Amino acid sequence: MLEEVTMTTRFYIEFGVIAKNFGAPEQLEGHLEYVADYLADSTGVIDPDLGANLETGEVDFSMAVDAETEAAAMEVCAAAVRSAIHAADGCTKGWEAHFEEIMHTVRRDQPIPV
Repeated sequence: MLEEVTMTTRFYIEFGVIAKNFGAPEQLEGHLEYVADYLADSTGVIDPDLGANLETGEVDFSMAVDAETEAAAMEVCAAAVRSAIHAADGCTKGWEAHFEEIMHTVRRDQPIPV
């Protein structure tokens, strides 16, 4: 009997948020260093990275995720970022209400047999 092979796809995701109430740019920079550390240790994301404009609070995240659909990939990515923000003692109050407005790009990278 042949084993069924499920195909998962690797998705590359970029999305940006605006950090509010972060204080001085140096405070945001320090916080984002912790967020980056926690994100690097997150399960389910591949090669996470972030960049920021410290003056405006604009923060861009990027990473790859293995998932069956684009929506599932975005869920994994968003959960990892939100968890990293919380682990670094940040707040994501109201995240759900604005998540549809968050600028994001999800691109198929390659199918992966699982």
